[in-house]
Parts: sequence; structure tokens; C-alpha cells
Amino acid sequence: ATLHLVNSDEIQNYSYTLELQKFDYKEYKNVEINLEGKAQMNNTPAFLWFCASAFGNFLGAGIWGFFHTLPQMNIYTHGTQFTSAHGHLAFFGAFAMAMIAMFYMGVQGTKKELKMTSLTKWGFALITIGVVGMTVALTIAGYGQVMIERAQFGATWEAYFIGQSSVWFKQAMGWRLVMGLVTFVGFLFLVIDLLTIKNAIINQES
Repeated sequence: ATLHLVNSDEIQNYSYTLELQKFDYKEYKNVEINLEGKAQMNNTPAFLWFCASAFGNFLGAGIWGFFHTLPQMNIYTHGTQFTSAHGHLAFFGAFAMAMIAMFYMGVQGTKKELKMTSLTKWGFALITIGVVGMTVALTIAGYGQVMIERAQFGATWEAYFIGQSSVWFKQAMGWRLVMGLVTFVGFLFLVIDLLTIKNAIINQES
């Protein structure tokens, strides 16, 4: 009689064969397979906010954050409304949008599918326009501060008040307030939608 030494590969193949024998073909037939390879989206509000988060993160943290952090820029922009502009868009794009998407995933629960309603679209549009509008307004205000307060008058106390009283700064902060109100209205649409979307008519079938 000869002694056959079994290596680890043979043991792994043997166990894999046993698992295949236990596989139930009926269970395989019950699995839904999309033969065309198209992705199935069962939560369009969450998908909308996740996609927007990628762009918001890129613009707020990538574009605004990058040029604001450069030493040649930061020596003038640090502590101005440039910082606020970067912070508003970066936080909104990187965290707020992703969290809102997760809220919609939580609202979906055990429902098979969750579709967008008109409230979803209004909330998304108003919040996005409002935050982007605030970012642009704060950027203009920061530009006015840099040019007047920092570059022209040398960052003194007097320069600070001259920069705060400039036309560019005042108009930009006014538009920031308007865009903040737009964001708040969009937030109200969002809250109402999160509370009612699961029982909306468009989602009654799923």
C-alpha cells in the first residue's frame, strides 16, 4: 500500500466540491437576474443626493479649498469671507448631501422601491441653489475684503471697517441673506418630503 499525501489545495478543492453539491438549483431560480446588465435603482432620492454630493465635495473641498489653502492666496484670504464660502460648500457637499441621502435610505425601510416626488425635486433644487448662491456671494464679499482690507490698506483695524463698509461687501452679504432664505425654504420642502414620501401616491405600489 502506498501513502498519498494530501496537500492544502486538494483539501480546498474537495470542500468546494461539497459546497457545490449542497447548492439548491431551486434557490438559484428564485434569484432575480437582469440579463441585460442594467443597474436597478430602487431609491432615486438617495441616488440623486449621493451624485450631487460627489460634485459638491469636488467644488467645495477641491476647487474652493485648494485655491484658498495655497500659501500665496491664504496670506490674503485667511479670516475673510473666502473661508466662509469654502466652508459652506465643502461641508454641504461632503457631509450634508451624503447625510440627506442616508436619511432617504432610512425612510425607505423595507419598501421595495422609493421614488422621487415633486417635494423631493423642489427641496433638492432650492437647497442646492441656495447653498451655491451663498457660496458665490461670500466669495465676492471675500474678494472685496482681500482687495480693500488686505491689499490696499494693509490689514489694519481701519482697513477692516473700510472693507466692511464697501459696496461690494454690503451687496454680497445681502445676497447671502437672500440665498440663505432660499436654502431655508428648500429645507422645509425636504423635511416635509422625508415625513411624507413613504406614503406618497407614487410610492403606494411598491
